[in-house]
Amino acid sequence: MVRAPHRVLVADDDEDILFLWRNALLMPVGAYEVVTVCDGCDALEEIARMPFDLVVTDIRMPRMDGLELTKAIRQLGYKIPVLWITARIVVDMAEDAKRLGVYCCLYKPLRVAEMRRVVADALAASQKEATP
Repeated sequence: MVRAPHRVLVADDDEDILFLWRNALLMPVGAYEVVTVCDGCDALEEIARMPFDLVVTDIRMPRMDGLELTKAIRQLGYKIPVLWITARIVVDMAEDAKRLGVYCCLYKPLRVAEMRRVVADALAASQKEATP
């Protein structure tokens, strides 16, 4: 089985948002391999099981939110690019994002074209950083 060029993990407690991300990133067919989970705890389990090229996470989720997830990813030494998505502006979010190396924060509602563009940009930037 040939692996898709990039594996993307999406964490959000809203099933409709997960459906939107999954379908937006699966077109064109085979563009990305997309794994979806409902919270940060499940996201960390997936990251431990397999490598990801990008993590997209909601800020507000039960059990472990996106900020806690990003902190855990960084504390574990993963250099995975992270995108935050949120419906609300959170105080000090920009400071936290900069400190944790978050690629960018997207605000709901999202357009499919914007989702695809930001994912492609984040992956391209990550590849440039990894190339000596």
